[in-house]
Amino acid sequence: MARNAARFPAILRGINVGGKNVIAKDDLRLCFENLGFTNVRTYIQSGKFLFRSEETSAKKLTEVIEAGLSDRFSYSWICSTLKTTIPEIVIVDRNNGFTRQR
Repeated sequence: MARNAARFPAILRGINVGGKNVIAKDDLRLCFENLGFTNVRTYIQSGKFLFRSEETSAKKLTEVIEAGLSDRFSYSWICSTLKTTIPEIVIVDRNNGFTRQR
C-alpha cells in the first residue's frame, strides 16, 4: 500500500467485554494486516484500531473488516469504520465536555 493511504479509525463492537469474544489484540492486528491494511495500531484489547487503506469508502472498509473477522474468528462482527480524519477526532476529544471536571 502506498505511504499516502488514508488513515481510518475502526471500532469493533462487543470485543473482549465481560469475558466474551476474547481475542488477543495481536491476533486482531494480524487479521487487519492480512486484509491488506497497513500501519495497523490497536488500543489495548478494546477493539479500537487505527489503520491505513487505499480504499476511501468507510462502507466498503466496514464490509471487508466484518467479513474478514467473521471468516478468521467464526463470529458475527459489528464494526464501525469512521470516515473522519485523525485531526478531527483530536478536536472532538479536546472539546468533549464529558471529560471536564466539575
